[in-house]
Amino acid sequence: MVDRDTFNYMTQAVFRPVIKPNRIPDYVSESGSQYWYENDGVIRHSDHWGTVASCLWSCTSTTGFCKFNKFIDLNSGIYRHLTYHDTIDLRKPLPRGWCHVSKYSTERKLGHWLSKLNIRHYPALKGFDKRSPEFDGYVIPSRSKKRLIKEMV
Repeated sequence: MVDRDTFNYMTQAVFRPVIKPNRIPDYVSESGSQYWYENDGVIRHSDHWGTVASCLWSCTSTTGFCKFNKFIDLNSGIYRHLTYHDTIDLRKPLPRGWCHVSKYSTERKLGHWLSKLNIRHYPALKGFDKRSPEFDGYVIPSRSKKRLIKEMV
């Protein structure tokens, strides 16, 4: 679980724009980003967003707020399996609760159906080679596979 002590290590979050607090920040980073801790989240004021140290944070403003329970821990579950390009290397065993859907399992547009059904999915690669990775379908939550097959048939 992400909290005040762990939100700034390997997390992903979308901060919603807020007004900068009119008080002294609780913490100022080496790059000048300012942080104010709230009971249920953190306010961040910064001129840089995106990749922040080991985190992936976004905001449409220079000041944003995110609740701690909205941070995604990138060091757990499927996120440990993501490569730099947000793909899954099939040479590693998948974590429990996830399955591979091969591009050869159907001739229909698999990616289209996954998006249409709002199923979280990650491109899967086999024989990962940075120069020419071989695309081989998608990795999806196991509980979504039956719904996907039902809709595609």
